[in-house]
Amino acid sequence: MSGKFTKRAGRKRGKVSPLQRRGVQATIAVLVIVAVVGVVVFHPASSGTGTVTSLSSGTPCSSPTPVDPVPSLANESVINTMHNLANGSIRSLAFIMQPGATATLCIHYDANQTFTAQGLNADAVTVNASSPANGSKPSVSVAPGVSFKLDSFSTGSSGGNVMYTITTADASEGFYSLSYPGQCELVPFAVAIGNSPLSSFEFPGFFTAPNCPLQAPFTGYTNITGFSGMTTVWLTG
Repeated sequence: MSGKFTKRAGRKRGKVSPLQRRGVQATIAVLVIVAVVGVVVFHPASSGTGTVTSLSSGTPCSSPTPVDPVPSLANESVINTMHNLANGSIRSLAFIMQPGATATLCIHYDANQTFTAQGLNADAVTVNASSPANGSKPSVSVAPGVSFKLDSFSTGSSGGNVMYTITTADASEGFYSLSYPGQCELVPFAVAIGNSPLSSFEFPGFFTAPNCPLQAPFTGYTNITGFSGMTTVWLTG
């Protein structure tokens, strides 16, 4: 009995039925699909990191304010994002964000009093370039689709440091100015898709000599000390 059973079992093991063959083929197909899906899911994420480098570091305000590459003219002003050229032109640092993105901005201010969180509000603003008269400041309104959140601050009797998180909506493209406590100059801020070249023509009225004497309680002009999630470019206007 046992020898007979072994013989029949041996014949079955040596023969592959059509049903078994289809099962093997299906298993191989599943393994191939899994491998392909693995490539599709992981490789684009790896190769695409170069386009979002400034958004992927995860470290708030990790990028310092870049020095102007124009020789011998960098940071001649008390304002570290703007200065004059010998020919009367003005150099200004512009910040660029993508729609639907998040960034951080850090500033340092000098003042002779402490601030509460309410006194440290910031925004992106739309600038009415045609409004100034006799050297006065242009009128502004809060930019649509761009929000600022006060994340942290330290304040004392001589000044302090502040960090904001900036969030842009999916449909927030435009050309604005950053606006924060103790600021003097207009700071070009673009929300734009892709890496299109930026020029001073997108910011009419920005490239004029600042006309804003220090006002209490500030004892110095506020400067940007760091950022993340944005790119920057120096423009001449």
